[in-house]
Amino acid sequence: MAVAEKRISKSEEQGAFINIPRKIRASIRPGPRKIRIICNGQETTAYMNPWFRVFLGRDFFEERNLREGTHIKMMWINSDTLRIEVIRVWEEEEEREEEKKKILPPFLQCAQERMELAERWASEHPSIAIECGAYDAILF
Repeated sequence: MAVAEKRISKSEEQGAFINIPRKIRASIRPGPRKIRIICNGQETTAYMNPWFRVFLGRDFFEERNLREGTHIKMMWINSDTLRIEVIRVWEEEEEREEEKKKILPPFLQCAQERMELAERWASEHPSIAIECGAYDAILF
């Protein structure tokens, strides 16, 4: 049977469904019906509408860590069984969260700079650490 790779879109993640790519639509009969989904060795029953949209539910997405940008491979085993393999989880959300953590408000950036100065110069030159306002940091 035909095989297709795709990336999960934002609307698919929010609606907890997967659109079946055109490449593998031709190998199955159209129409609304129940189909079996095999993913990571687990079997699930899902509903497919006439427009080849398979509704899986939020639990399915959460259990298998399917998010926007996740690459999956889909193939029909027979006319009523679809196999889904997770190829790679896209880590854009994690990268965004890390960037947010790196970007600090100005007052915290200033405090962090003072802490770094205090750690660097406090042992040799305590007066410099006091002048930069990091004396409190030295005490802790």
